[in-house]
Amino acid sequence: MSRVRSKDEPLKYIGYSMSKKQWIIIQKKNKRDDTYEFLNAGATAFTYVNPASNKLVKIIHGPQYDPEDNYAGFIKECEKEIEYQQRAAENGLGPRIYAGQYGFVPKEHSFYSKNESPYFYIIMEYLSEKNGWSPIFIGDKPDSLFCNYLQKLVSKTGLINVKDPHAHFYYNNKKEKLYMIDYGNYEECGDRSVSKCVELMSSALGIHCGSSKQTKSTKSTKSTKSAKSGGYTKQLRKRKRKTHKRKTKHTK
Repeated sequence: MSRVRSKDEPLKYIGYSMSKKQWIIIQKKNKRDDTYEFLNAGATAFTYVNPASNKLVKIIHGPQYDPEDNYAGFIKECEKEIEYQQRAAENGLGPRIYAGQYGFVPKEHSFYSKNESPYFYIIMEYLSEKNGWSPIFIGDKPDSLFCNYLQKLVSKTGLINVKDPHAHFYYNNKKEKLYMIDYGNYEECGDRSVSKCVELMSSALGIHCGSSKQTKSTKSTKSTKSAKSGGYTKQLRKRKRKTHKRKTKHTK
């Protein structure tokens, strides 16, 4: 569960030291335009943002033990997350990751847990409220918006997330654009068809995404019924008017 750190906490501000080639804690009095401020924290990572550059740095926690592979597995997972998010970004479906602005930091150089655990950092585009972005959930917008997004995501990137897709949608009202963040739990669709992957992901989200043909058919059926209903109503009105005139003449 995420939380916001208080102003008095020592880890509220960080910055990247070019001389030391690592992230360091910044005191409030030493804040600069390139200083990052704590945003929120989760079970596996926390984030800092720099409003001036509209950048966000994600700090992914490494294991608190020394694995036999010397963290190779952890680094590989982080690099896979970068690859997946870049696929989404290239297709206009997620925030961009800045080239070369990511990497593994050994525990000896950790600014928040020295000699305890390493971390991997990724600098990406910040989806700020100032620029029109805000988190949304299923039900906040028509299901069709999410279904169209899933269709594009799966068909263009070959990726799917059925583990934790719910809390990772961001929408921009100004641009009328939907993004997803946090690609750590994404996986390849592999041999599964696009329609199957869309079905699996929409099911995980609790919505039903029919095919585009079905949607058009439904719309067509509805419009036809509406037209027929409208025509029938007009006929009834004409009949009623004629009947009313006859009754009026008969009364006279």
